Amino acid sequence: MALLISTLGFKVFDKVKQISPKANDVDTFFIKTSTGTDAQGQQTEEGFVVLKGSKIAEKEVPSFKGPQFKNAYNLRKKLITEEIIKIEQGELILIKDYLFSSPSSAAMVVMGRSANGRTEWKTAAGLQLKDIEKYQ
Repeated sequence: MALLISTLGFKVFDKVKQISPKANDVDTFFIKTSTGTDAQGQQTEEGFVVLKGSKIAEKEVPSFKGPQFKNAYNLRKKLITEEIIKIEQGELILIKDYLFSSPSSAAMVVMGRSANGRTEWKTAAGLQLKDIEKYQ
């Protein structure tokens, strides 16, 4: 059962390794926007982990509710409903490390809009995830 579900791309049985952000570490990536997103994440063998304490954009753009973004939109709503993303002091906060299947799904959920995670996630020095992947 776990193998089948994992093969379909759902990471429900995978344990998230405890990791922590280091602002000068090329393994930690950031998204910070004017819409309130201030998230940190790390690429792992299992997928892309957005770290506990990340601030999530409060609202989604209208087009994010369209059929092409259905999975990311529904995942974002699910995380809010299950209080994995919670309102704290007027901001949406991720209350525990969360494993996403890809950097793009992570970026879309935290930003509330369409996003290419390989260009949105950047190191503290401003290098995009796609640039780091080229040299690994």
